[in-house]
Amino acid sequence: FYSSAVLSAQVYPDREVLDVVRLVDGTVLRGVILEEVPERYLEIQLYGGSTFVLGYKQIESVEREANPDYGTT
Repeated sequence: FYSSAVLSAQVYPDREVLDVVRLVDGTVLRGVILEEVPERYLEIQLYGGSTFVLGYKQIESVEREANPDYGTT
């Protein structure tokens, strides 16, 4: 059985772009990277306050994308 999760930052109205971290297991995290140590780990915070610290072996890619909720209330 294989499943993947998509955890979205539903609202970050003050941020024009969001950080997107794709994991090797298919999980996609959208939020704000708080800390990044190249080749070691990064820490990302999702909307609502959940924070994840991820080792680079878990990470497939790190990107930025336009926030569809930018400027909304």
